[in-house]
Amino acid sequence: MPDTYQLPVIERKAVVEGTFLVNLGLKGNHFRFQSGQYIRMSLPELLFEDPKGNIRDFSIASSPNNKKYLSILFRNSGSGFKETLLKCPLGTLVNAQGPFGLFTLPPSSRRPLVFLAGGVGITPFLSMILHATEKKLKYQITLIYANWSRKTGAFIKELSDLKKRNPRFVLKNRYGFITRNVIRKQVKDISAPLWYVCGPPPMVEAVYPLLQEMGIPQSDIVLEVFTGY
Repeated sequence: MPDTYQLPVIERKAVVEGTFLVNLGLKGNHFRFQSGQYIRMSLPELLFEDPKGNIRDFSIASSPNNKKYLSILFRNSGSGFKETLLKCPLGTLVNAQGPFGLFTLPPSSRRPLVFLAGGVGITPFLSMILHATEKKLKYQITLIYANWSRKTGAFIKELSDLKKRNPRFVLKNRYGFITRNVIRKQVKDISAPLWYVCGPPPMVEAVYPLLQEMGIPQSDIVLEVFTGY
C-alpha cells in the first residue's frame, strides 16, 4: 500500500469561478509521484456534514519537480468535504495517501500524444505538461481543452505560457464540445498518437466512443474519469 503523509493546507485560491486550487505543503516529506497520478485525501474532522464521508480522490496538478507543495484542483460542489477543505484554518493537517494511478506519460516519447481535457480534467494534464517542459522531454503533445467559455477554463494563462516555453506543445482551447471535426482539424494522422482523455463522466462517455468510431484502437486510448462533483 502507498504511504500516508500528513500535509498542511498552506494556500487556497479561486482559479476561475467555482473552481479552486489548494496547495499542500511538502516540507519535511519525501512524497514522490509521476505526473498524472492522484492522492486519496482524508480530513481529520468535517466542519460540515457530508453523506459521502471524509475521503476523496484528487489528481495532482503540480509537477513532480515541485518539492515545496502539492497542488489539487476541484469544482466546489458544495459538499461538506469541499466546504471543510475551503474553510478550515491554514495549517490544518490532512492525510494524503498515495500516489495512485496509471494515467501517466508513456515510457517512450516516440509516438505523439493527444490530450483531450474537459473542465477540471485538465488537472493531470497540467502536471504532465509542466514536467515535460521543465525536463525538456521530447514528447510531442497536442492538448485540446474544452470549456464552456474562457471564464470557466482553469489554467488557460498558465498553459499559454507553457506553450511559449515548449516548442513541442500545441494548445487548442475549445469552447464547446469536442467533436470529430475539432479532432481532425488538429490531428492530421489520427493513427499516429496515443490518446489520453480526462474530464467529467459525460465528457468521457461522449469522447471515448467517438474515438473508437474514428478507428482508433482501444489499446491507443487512456481514460481518466473525474467524479464526485
